[in-house]
Amino acid sequence: MTATTTIPLEGIMTFLNSMSLSAQNKRWLGEHLIEQAAKEESMADDAPHTKRVAKVKRRANSPSDEELERRMTNPAPARFPETDISCSEIKGIIDANSGRLIKGLERWL
Repeated sequence: MTATTTIPLEGIMTFLNSMSLSAQNKRWLGEHLIEQAAKEESMADDAPHTKRVAKVKRRANSPSDEELERRMTNPAPARFPETDISCSEIKGIIDANSGRLIKGLERWL
């Protein structure tokens, strides 16, 4: 296993510029760096990718996958109460449950 060290790239450039390298030496170094990077990238592409598997805990009363699929493909129609409720009845229900009417609802009722 190869240990990697993090060095700021600007520091490397400063170091290389402080050396008296000819243009030919700089070109050689650049070509070899590019070649090495291409090898590392191809090795990373060839490496098998690990697949993450989610672990699911099923509750005791939860439906099976088949049951959920059946429910989603044939949903039951929504049932609404057939009786009309007046605004005063809604206000009475809200007052009975909370003791006071919510300010946002006062405007509607």
